[in-house]
Amino acid sequence: MYDFKRTVQRATLIAACVFLAGCSTNDGRAMKSPLPGQTDSVQVATTVGESFSDGPAPMAVTGPWPSGSAIDNRYTCAGVGISPPLTWTPGPEDTQGYAIVIDNMDDPSVLPWVVTNIDFAVSTALEGQVPAGGVVAMSAKGERAYDPPCPPAGSTHTFVVTVYALDALTPLDDNPDARTIISDIESGALEAATTVFTVAR
Repeated sequence: MYDFKRTVQRATLIAACVFLAGCSTNDGRAMKSPLPGQTDSVQVATTVGESFSDGPAPMAVTGPWPSGSAIDNRYTCAGVGISPPLTWTPGPEDTQGYAIVIDNMDDPSVLPWVVTNIDFAVSTALEGQVPAGGVVAMSAKGERAYDPPCPPAGSTHTFVVTVYALDALTPLDDNPDARTIISDIESGALEAATTVFTVAR
């Protein structure tokens, strides 16, 4: 199951120092010179031919912005206010569907877009459209629609777009709220991919 704790991964450099100078190679067992007709030979170990595999590549999601940069105003309250186009790579083999969640990292009460139960064969969300099979959760405005990012004037907010590969479709019979839907999405996720954008006003 995918680990959803947002952590900053840090690479650790491990250095190994091997001191050869000052180490004697004479242990009293000197090699004899080769006899006539003989030659010195040294066998070298090699890993040529060995294959290494880290398994399938992890999911990835991309939008029309470099991750971490500002999003175009057309996707915010300062512009047309439509949902951005997204593309993602396929999830694991057992993926039954996908979900999209856009979080406001500076104001967790704001959820611009929560879409679940997207068809498992779909790998794109077209601009201003809900992907096939997708069900949109109720926004803070009481609408089942994209709520364009709109931070307070004079501020910059950071938003995280996460696409989840689901092991089962999210149950929606009791018309749950967005937070309940997100909880169900996360508990049933096989894998996830994220991209980040900012909005300044």
